[in-house]
Amino acid sequence: MANAVHQNNPSINSIFFPSFTGGGAERVGVLLANSLVERGGVVHVVVHRDEGPWRKYLDPRVAVIELGDCRYRWLIFKVVNYLRRHNPETMISIMNWFNVLASMAAVLSGWRGRLIVSEHISLEGTTAAYGFWRSWVLRVLMRLLYRRAYRVVAVSDQLARDLVVQLKLPEGKVVSIPNPVPVEDLRQSAMAPVSHRYFSEGVPIIIAVGRLQPQKDYPTMLRAVADLRKRRDVRLIILGEGQVRSELETLVKSLGLSEVVDLPGFVSSPWPWMARANTLVLTSLEEGWPMVLTEALALGIPIVATDCPTGPREILDNGKFGKLVPVGDVSAISTALEATLNDPPDLAALRARADEWSPRAALDAYLS
Repeated sequence: MANAVHQNNPSINSIFFPSFTGGGAERVGVLLANSLVERGGVVHVVVHRDEGPWRKYLDPRVAVIELGDCRYRWLIFKVVNYLRRHNPETMISIMNWFNVLASMAAVLSGWRGRLIVSEHISLEGTTAAYGFWRSWVLRVLMRLLYRRAYRVVAVSDQLARDLVVQLKLPEGKVVSIPNPVPVEDLRQSAMAPVSHRYFSEGVPIIIAVGRLQPQKDYPTMLRAVADLRKRRDVRLIILGEGQVRSELETLVKSLGLSEVVDLPGFVSSPWPWMARANTLVLTSLEEGWPMVLTEALALGIPIVATDCPTGPREILDNGKFGKLVPVGDVSAISTALEATLNDPPDLAALRARADEWSPRAALDAYLS
């Protein structure tokens, strides 16, 4: 077994992430796996748990290796065993804690393949997500371990710069590769029928897509819609599920929006909903590379987004392809939504912008 660790299997490439739950990073893992298997060879998707809605989108030629239901602290030994047994030529890990796990497992196993760690959330976002102490520990581990990786991939130029400066990583170690957008698949999927009462009311529809969590700052979105309704009638649909649902439902009632705001929950194929909306809104406090914006561009949906770190400014090219507004500014979001509904941008230009992020371009960047 020891000799096998030093002779990589050139036919195996693996992608490591938590599960197939409904997040943008997990979906990127599926897209990369599908693109890799198209190029030939054996592709492994290595997950903590083999569950979640993105699972059905995985190419059946991709082998799924479930590490099993165990405590997080023991997961590293499962990864060590995987590397020793299968000895892939390359492993791409996705999301910071799993990047740390993969880095530690590579050291402990003696594996000498290429580890590419992929960061999908801003460093400010780690503090918001994990709290001060856990995020501090995470950053220390990232600073120590990411130097051992073959490459560190950031999903935006700003995030790449932040990783170099804040983690003191060598500039040549960090590269920026935006998340891929399966443009043609999205456009085809968007043609599917959708049944919802709002689509037959003849009133402009605003849509938001994302987990119901504090990072997305849905309270600001709801207050902006309440302000906008003082001037014109609109509907808001929020697709997603998460920990703050009850709080949002309470706020919807208190703002008197119960008849004009709906939270249908997680939808594995949100694109038919998006394609029928008049504009998409994102009010996040922070992001990495919000795929919902690139997907909206692919479908030709006008966008209003907060100018949060990181991603929206790069995706929208400093506001050329959508309106950027300050984080947490109810009035600015309300005004931008009204302006977008009154004077929509050139939809063909939005679609052309999304063509720049094809899965083939992203995979070529990883392979290079």
